[in-house]
Amino acid sequence: MVRTKLNEILSLAVKILAKQNLSRPNYESKIIMSEIISKDLLEMFVNPHLKISERKKRIFLKKIFSRSLGKPISKIFGRKEFYSNEFYVNNYTLDPRPESELIIDVVKKIEREKNNKELDVLDLGVGSGCLLISLVKELCKKKEVFGTGIDISSEALKVSRKNVLKFGFQNRIKVLKSDWFSKINSKFDVIISNPPYIDEKYISKLDDEVKYFDPLIALNGGDGGLQAYESISQKSYKFLKSDGYICLEIGKGQKKNVEILFNKGGLRKIYDFKDLYGIDRILVFKK
Repeated sequence: MVRTKLNEILSLAVKILAKQNLSRPNYESKIIMSEIISKDLLEMFVNPHLKISERKKRIFLKKIFSRSLGKPISKIFGRKEFYSNEFYVNNYTLDPRPESELIIDVVKKIEREKNNKELDVLDLGVGSGCLLISLVKELCKKKEVFGTGIDISSEALKVSRKNVLKFGFQNRIKVLKSDWFSKINSKFDVIISNPPYIDEKYISKLDDEVKYFDPLIALNGGDGGLQAYESISQKSYKFLKSDGYICLEIGKGQKKNVEILFNKGGLRKIYDFKDLYGIDRILVFKK
């Protein structure tokens, strides 16, 4: 059986990715190889002459080719880490972003200061389910937590259901198809959402791996990026319990306009938080 040395295959892969001006061809080649041969980066570093079978070489180069076309590694393998957990993803789900983890941190902070033993959470635009599942996983350590996730995409809901099963939360979390609140008939202690908030005129300027491999429906926020906030702000009051609140991710420069929308909807802002880059990223409104 023909076998090729690890360092020789990696060298070829780096050249392929470098030609496409990818920023980290060496690192990404190793990450992809690590997945294929089930060895960590350290093992690969100390065994550069490890022999790779022809079959695994073909699989590896096929995935390198996909990466050279701009496909994110998460979409190549169908998995993405979020809040120290790994979730299934695909082209119908938005890749989880590190800044979205702030939603989990903010809700945890608020709930630490409250004495309620039970919590009902609604996630608007659940996608892969990473936000809702992570939040339930964190909060159920000290509270009885139940979650509902809605999405307009049937394909995204297939992924979120798969993730719910992976984490064993089928008795705690339900997901359903709904256009925002259209199929919701109960009230919640907490509503969370990372809605589409990119101004439609900037969609064409997004990086290729976002523009071509994340679902447009999860990115395009319409004129000014505010379309989803307009819809959510009009109904949130009705679906929050008396002491309930909504925690939202927002885009750069949207803070003032989103505040105005939710104030009109009868809610008042109680917190705002910036991300690691100093950009206003999270807003919290209460009844």
